[in-house]
Amino acid sequence: MYLEKGYITETERNGKKIVREDYDKAFMDNDFRNVSLAIKQVMAERGFPLVDAETQQETDDEDEAFDEAFEGAETGAETATNTYDELLKRAKPDITLKIGWNDSAYGTLYSIEYRIEAVDSYSNKSVAPVAGNTGEVRRSVPLSAALKQTAKNNMDQFCATLLEYFDDLQTNGREIRLDIRILDKGITMNSEYGGQELGNIIYEWVSDNTVNHQFSQRSGRQRNMQRYNQVRIPMFDANGRPMDAAR
Repeated sequence: MYLEKGYITETERNGKKIVREDYDKAFMDNDFRNVSLAIKQVMAERGFPLVDAETQQETDDEDEAFDEAFEGAETGAETATNTYDELLKRAKPDITLKIGWNDSAYGTLYSIEYRIEAVDSYSNKSVAPVAGNTGEVRRSVPLSAALKQTAKNNMDQFCATLLEYFDDLQTNGREIRLDIRILDKGITMNSEYGGQELGNIIYEWVSDNTVNHQFSQRSGRQRNMQRYNQVRIPMFDANGRPMDAAR
């Protein structure tokens, strides 16, 4: 949808063209608004109320003005982000629901191939994908109505898969990525403290503070950086308070 309707931005980095979705333009599209509303209704009926990305973005516009004022205050340089990163930073969702469709016309009829995907915003993993087809529908039937009616056929399994994922999070913890960088030029991962190298101390700390010691190192240790994937952190701290990646 974004590419077909021109709701994209194009930039170049290191000679490579980067194409990103332009959410501000998409939010103004009537089809997108109607489909988004239809899916929100379907999910709410099944006990999954959704936060509307457009409404959240409007609410956070004032915060963005402050962010721009302070951006680069520490380093004197702006941090490059893409529109999807910005959207996630504002909405702060655990799960992002992505919706897309392609329509084909046949005289007085049309059909839609659609996809609905739940993505974990921390790990970027797809946790509940759904795809389907509306079949042939008369043009007098609005796109959102046709999609809503057909999507209902898949929503029970979709929501069941989401619940299974939430149960897994409760048992095995939330999955995040962890990057550790050293900015002090006088310290490296090989620096020793109490007879142990800093890299080993960090590795053991990550192991001790993950659920069932679940994590994987993304690459071999470097002098000033360590990266970890599939880091499982508890959903709640020792006092029962919700735990997020920042904490």
